[in-house]
Amino acid sequence: RNKGTPLRMGELAELSLAPFARGAARAHVEGDEVAIPPQTAGALGLVLHELATNAVKHGALSVMSGSVRLSWRHDGDRLHLTWRESGGPHVSAPVHRGFGSVLIQQSIPYELGGSVTLDFAPGGVECTITCPLASA
Repeated sequence: RNKGTPLRMGELAELSLAPFARGAARAHVEGDEVAIPPQTAGALGLVLHELATNAVKHGALSVMSGSVRLSWRHDGDRLHLTWRESGGPHVSAPVHRGFGSVLIQQSIPYELGGSVTLDFAPGGVECTITCPLASA
């Protein structure tokens, strides 16, 4: 979309959640103003899309009382991102790891040299991502 230019993290977050959350009351987005290099934006965009899709199918966004909070901070040359679901159905770890789960857990380390923690807490899925930010 940006033809190889950096994308603001806030814009990436809004674009990723807009088709799913249907209003600010269901999706809370907050974080430092930071430019995301194109390669990083592509990988993060896919992961955020998968998290949102799963939230709609099985998680917090599958019920009207549920919501998602996406927050991030820029710390030197690293981005720390947290996805938290709340108000949805009771969560338990999946028995089977599907394509989406593999994408979430492996794309950031493989493509960006970062790390991902995916926690299926009973109150809602939590995902934390840390990745380096190349000079934007």
